[in-house]
Amino acid sequence: MKIKEIHIYGFGKWKDHSIKLENEQVTLITGQNEAGKSTLYQFILFILFGLPPKEREFYRPKSGGTVGGKLIVSTLEYGEVGIERLHEKENGKVVCYMQDGREEGEEWLKYQLGRMNRDVYDSIYSFNAEDLTNLNQLRGSEIGEVLLNIGLTGSEQIYQTEKWLDKMSQDLFKPKGRKPEVNQQLQVVEDLYRKQAMAEKEEGSYQKLKSDLIKWTEQVKETSEEISDRRSEQYSLEQMIKALPLVLEFHQLKAEMKEADGDDSFPEEGRERYQQVKEAILPLESEKQVTKTKQEEWLSRQQAIKQQLVSEEDWKEAESLLEKQAGFERASHEIEQWKERKAELQEKIEYDRKQMHVPIQDDEWNDYSFPFYIEETWSSLKQEAKTIDQEEARLDERESELKVDKHSIQKRKESLAQKMMDEDKVRSYTEQLTMHGQTGASSHDETPAQLLKVYRLMWILFTMILFTAGWTIALLSSLMVIGLIATLMSGITAFCAFWSHRSLQKVVPVKEHPSAPVHSVSEIQQKLSEYEKDKAERAHLEDQERNVSQEEIRLEERKRHLNQRKKRLEAGIQEQETLYPFLTSLSIDHWEKLYHWLTQAKQKWSEIEKLEQSIKEHEEWIHRVLHDLKRFYERLNWESESKEPLVIWSGLRSWANQHQQLQKELSSVNEQISQTEQQLKEINARLDVYYEKRQDLFNQAGVPSEEAFYLRLKQTETLNEQNARRHSLIQQTHRLLSEKEQKQFAVWQHPPDESKLQVQWNATKEKMQDKEKEQRELQQQVADAKSKLRTLESSGQYSELVHYYEAERSKLKDLAIEWAKYQLAGHVVHKTKEKYKQTYLPQVLEQAGKYFSRLTSGKYPAVHLLEDREALRIEDCEGKVYEVFELSRGTRDQLYVSLRLSLGKIMAETVRLPFLLDDAFVHFDQQRLPVMLEIIEEMSNDHQTILFTWRSDLASSFQKVEEHKL
Repeated sequence: MKIKEIHIYGFGKWKDHSIKLENEQVTLITGQNEAGKSTLYQFILFILFGLPPKEREFYRPKSGGTVGGKLIVSTLEYGEVGIERLHEKENGKVVCYMQDGREEGEEWLKYQLGRMNRDVYDSIYSFNAEDLTNLNQLRGSEIGEVLLNIGLTGSEQIYQTEKWLDKMSQDLFKPKGRKPEVNQQLQVVEDLYRKQAMAEKEEGSYQKLKSDLIKWTEQVKETSEEISDRRSEQYSLEQMIKALPLVLEFHQLKAEMKEADGDDSFPEEGRERYQQVKEAILPLESEKQVTKTKQEEWLSRQQAIKQQLVSEEDWKEAESLLEKQAGFERASHEIEQWKERKAELQEKIEYDRKQMHVPIQDDEWNDYSFPFYIEETWSSLKQEAKTIDQEEARLDERESELKVDKHSIQKRKESLAQKMMDEDKVRSYTEQLTMHGQTGASSHDETPAQLLKVYRLMWILFTMILFTAGWTIALLSSLMVIGLIATLMSGITAFCAFWSHRSLQKVVPVKEHPSAPVHSVSEIQQKLSEYEKDKAERAHLEDQERNVSQEEIRLEERKRHLNQRKKRLEAGIQEQETLYPFLTSLSIDHWEKLYHWLTQAKQKWSEIEKLEQSIKEHEEWIHRVLHDLKRFYERLNWESESKEPLVIWSGLRSWANQHQQLQKELSSVNEQISQTEQQLKEINARLDVYYEKRQDLFNQAGVPSEEAFYLRLKQTETLNEQNARRHSLIQQTHRLLSEKEQKQFAVWQHPPDESKLQVQWNATKEKMQDKEKEQRELQQQVADAKSKLRTLESSGQYSELVHYYEAERSKLKDLAIEWAKYQLAGHVVHKTKEKYKQTYLPQVLEQAGKYFSRLTSGKYPAVHLLEDREALRIEDCEGKVYEVFELSRGTRDQLYVSLRLSLGKIMAETVRLPFLLDDAFVHFDQQRLPVMLEIIEEMSNDHQTILFTWRSDLASSFQKVEEHKL
């Protein structure tokens, strides 16, 4: 278990405070005195183990509020768990919040803490400076044993417990002692026993009288039992005499029932059940008769309707004809509409033909097809023709522009050729200008020398700054590498400066023989400048002339390509005119628009053809329907020759409606007949159930008819009354006589004789009177004996000795039991120590020896156990052995800490809990403290360690630590 977060709602000086412990190793909580370290230490123990109510109240914040908080701990099995404890909530009970939403209580927390209480936890996983103070308050001979017990349990409590148990046992009893309480009590009991024996001899008659008293008391008891038996016997006889009339009546009734018919088979509650069945049958039989009458009426109506209906074949044919009526009327109407639509379309086609001016006749529309891509083809041909015309115009225009540009360039070249100087003259001017420039250059020799001097100073200054800065940084940071790098860079910089200086010296020319200056320099420069401009313009004109020639070549290529496009266009137009000859009469510009007129006219002609086909099919279908209708009229002998189709259809519809009404009525009648039949079935089924119930009652009663049933019912009721009376007599007899008395007098087998009962009662009464007289005499003897004994006991010290002896003997027994408890407890503690010594103590002492050796810088390398004295001894590096009390106080403190840490490390292998240390090393010197902190950091690798201290400088002594300042 590891503590991850601490949330304090209120505890001592802390209120609404939280701490997150993120480090997996040492956690350092620092703060000055009164900063709240010990309060935080006590808060962790309170959450884990709780506190009594008074101690919880002690930690209530001064500003008020709740007492409690929460620890977030990490466990291997359950992950992160929140442990919350509040003073006001269920008397400080803990609540553990799991990650899955469950809540656990004290039992779960105890299991996670290894079933240990706070004292055990304090003795193993927690200690402070106060423990060292208590250690140094012991006597020298006790220190070794106390440290041994600390190695056993982490606490000196076991040593204190053993000492206390031994002291309490010695205070109670010693085999050869006189002052212990049990020894003194043994002497008192022996003295009282001797005195009692002497007094008993002096009063020998007392025992005889006491023996007689016991005998007479037993006789009184036996006599009382006999009197009780006689009184019980007398009571039984009296009760039998009272119950005798009931018993006689019972036997008389029994004889009468035996003489009657023995057949008692009759259904239970037969009268009520038969009456219920009878009441159910009567209305059902009446309902059955009414239903039969209705059924006969409906059957008569059914026969009359069937005589008015035609055959099924005729009706189906009529229905078939009527189903076609709507289609007949719809077809007639559609034919009229289609004829009108056909005439309308023919007019539109004629109009379109006139608008298009194309020679297409009606019978030619099916010869041409106008697929969707034809429009795109005609459009592309039109667009191509337009594009070719535009391109041809642009090429002609460009050709004219090139001719103008070429003529202009030729004229400008001729003008420049007349204006420009010849080459010889240009060379002469150039030489004169060069000689003049060399003469005037000597006046500027001073400037490059000054530049060389400035460059040299700059390189020197930069090299010094680089060298100084590098070695300054190297000395400050203790890194000599930086100084070496700075030296190397300074050398490279100096070399670069030298090389640059040499290069600049070579660049500066030195003139020893200056020539004479040239006159009219500005005029020469102006002429040369004009010459260069003309030369550049001439080059530009030559470039333009070349560009014009290239453009003419490209223009010829474009014309050739345009002619090829014209040929392809003419081939495409010719192909379309072959497919559609009527296009020859129109310009290509109108083809795209013509396509829409043609497709619309084509669609109209297709619609006309479809209309003609539909009109033809509908007219043929109407003719067939009229033929079937007239044939149906002839079969039924109806007049149809002189009637219009509308009248014929109307007559058939009227007759069909009447026939349908008859069919509906027949269906309703059939339904009524079915319902009456179903009702009769249901009534008969219900009657059958009641008939079966009635017959079942007859069978149970063993009779064939209703009359016999009622006769049998009367006999059964009489028998039931007799049984009820018999049962009542039995109940009354049971109330007067017990089961034992009933068996004693055999009341159910035969009636007892009243005279014999009276004689027995008188005899029992006489015996009881004799025993009562004997009892009174014995009671008198007992009273006399008790009086004499009281006189003897009040007259001497015997009774006092007996009472005092028993009291002191009881006291001795209590003291012996108490002494045995202390002996047993001491034995159990001793056995527990022995078992622990054999199991864990060698490991604890071995680990403690390692810690102690490190803390003492190897001066004391081993810690051993004195088996005979049960104490520790210390061996130094030279092999000398010391008792613990011979060590200095500081060394004893280090041994104590070693034992505590060793015990915690060994026990942590079983139960891993946080290790809490509260200023436990405040007295360690500067040599021992770093070693102690190193040991703590090693322990923190195995389980969480939290160190509370006022020293904030300890954080720097750990390699990995998490510090929280309070």
